[in-house]
Amino acid sequence: MAGFRSWLFNVNQLNKGTVYNYVSRVRAILTIAPEPNVENVAAAIDQLTTKQMSGSSFRTPWKHYAEYMSAEKGVDLPVPRPISASREIVHPVAVVEAAMELMSNHFYTPELIANSKWGDFDKRPVQGCWKMTSPEKRGEFWRPSIDCVMTLFQWSASVQPEDDTPLWAYRPDSKVPLSARAIAKLCRERRNNR
Repeated sequence: MAGFRSWLFNVNQLNKGTVYNYVSRVRAILTIAPEPNVENVAAAIDQLTTKQMSGSSFRTPWKHYAEYMSAEKGVDLPVPRPISASREIVHPVAVVEAAMELMSNHFYTPELIANSKWGDFDKRPVQGCWKMTSPEKRGEFWRPSIDCVMTLFQWSASVQPEDDTPLWAYRPDSKVPLSARAIAKLCRERRNNR
């Protein structure tokens, strides 16, 4: 990011605070979407957007980063357009309730759901459950209900999931996981609407 930082100072002549914000926001996008294609970058920006920080506060730094990568590295990066409200992703009630069951009956947290992938699960059934090894702490494991796990994976992958398929993807067939914040929000909204 040092080259990008210098480019922002020297070529775009942005002030120090703006440069710091741009670099940190591009880092946040790349953390969520390490393989930046249009869908992954758009999903990352959408997940990072809050009431206090609009999507443009992430799209603008990303646009500058794409310009930098093109000019300085010869790499073309996608610059997604804003997602309109009419294209908002609707997560099925069964998917949200499966996540809620994992949290209430199997001691999952939104962070654990967001970080879990197909490869974390030992698919040998024991009393209707699979063993899942923690993605952060390899000594820890859970025994979630196969039904809950499969409900989430069926949303995440229309075909056989791969090891890097997230337990709950941002949208179907995406390798970008739904953020812990978004998972908590969807579950809270479902609980309040019962």
